[in-house]
Amino acid sequence: PGKTEILVSNIDVIHEKRSYGNAPPMAAPIRVLVLLVSLTDPAANITRLPACTASTVVSNFWDAPVNIDGMYRFASRNLSSLPKPLGLVVGPYLVPAVRSGVTTFLCDPFAWAQAAQDAAIAAGVPLMTFDIWHHVMPPGSATDCGWGGLGEIAGPNSWVVDCSKSTSAHEMGHNIGFSHASA
Repeated sequence: PGKTEILVSNIDVIHEKRSYGNAPPMAAPIRVLVLLVSLTDPAANITRLPACTASTVVSNFWDAPVNIDGMYRFASRNLSSLPKPLGLVVGPYLVPAVRSGVTTFLCDPFAWAQAAQDAAIAAGVPLMTFDIWHHVMPPGSATDCGWGGLGEIAGPNSWVVDCSKSTSAHEMGHNIGFSHASA
C-alpha cells in the first residue's frame, strides 16, 4: 500500500495510507464535517470533553467576523471555500480511550477517529459525502500525544485539541494537500 505523510509538530511521521482517493481540489467548495470527540474511561470514571462546543465551532468556521471559511476564501482568492450549507458539526461522541497513567491516555488518533466516525454513521451522518473529517479532541490530548493539531496530507482526517481558528485552518490545509513550507 501507499504511504502518506502525517505532520506532527515539526516531526514527519509516516503512517500507512488508507484508501481515500485524492484530496479535495483547492479550487472548489470543500465539504467539512466537524466531529466533536469526548475521550472516556468508564472503569476509572474519567471523561474528557471536546475543546469546543458546537456553537463555538460554527462561529469559528462560518459566523464570526473573521472565520475559517473567510480565511480559505482570502488565501485562495475566492477559488476555495468551506460553505456553511455544505458543512456539518456533530457530536460530541464518547470514544473509549486506554489510559497510560493516572491522567493520560495512550495516543491513538486513528482509533479515536474511527470510533467517532462509526458513532456518527450510526447516528445517520453521511460521512462519505464530506471531503474533510475534522476531529475536535479534548484539550488533554495534547499532553497524551505531544501535538496541538494533526492533519493527513491529502487524506480526510485532521485533529485539533483547541478552539483556535488558525490551528483548524492549518490542519485542514494538510487535508487538501499542503505540506509545511520550507526555506
